[in-house]
Amino acid sequence: MSDASHEPVGVIAVADPKILFLTQWWPADLSENPVVVDTARALRRIGPVLVVSGPPLNLRTNEITDGHSWVRHQVGKLGPFPFTRHSAFPGHSASPLHRMAMYTTFAASSVRSVPSVWSQADVCVVYASPMTAATAGYLGQKLRDVPYICIVQDVWPDSVVASGLLRSEMIVRLAHSSLTWMTNGYYRGASKIVV
Repeated sequence: MSDASHEPVGVIAVADPKILFLTQWWPADLSENPVVVDTARALRRIGPVLVVSGPPLNLRTNEITDGHSWVRHQVGKLGPFPFTRHSAFPGHSASPLHRMAMYTTFAASSVRSVPSVWSQADVCVVYASPMTAATAGYLGQKLRDVPYICIVQDVWPDSVVASGLLRSEMIVRLAHSSLTWMTNGYYRGASKIVV
């Protein structure tokens, strides 16, 4: 990869591209969640990064940190990263309904940023864990013609089914077929997939 070309994955050919980093897991402190933060730091070497995320959630305690609210939209800056936070129900628990609420509330609320934020971007990089985080990237590509790259951390729907949260065989089959349909659509829409 040449620094001059700025084509790390063959999606864009713009010097200093404006990058949207879409992740449900942007922390309250840069020392937390090193995989996500290090990914943002690597992207920042290519061009300016704007983070679109959910509220900072402690996955061990299932609590929103630093007095943030799960329903409040917030704009701010963490170190060199400007961010916009969208709603996400704090449902990182053993309850399948809570998990579903957590994934879908962020997917739905992050879509709000598509009309405004996506028009300022050259590319969107989606940290696709959970895969539902790719919803806004997919719509940004369809509505604003902004390509997106999926960084796949968990293979959906297999990881959802293997988690053991779903117990009924009928629910497992329904979840597997609907999530397969969704993830395949997001994979087809992505310009690149990074695993």
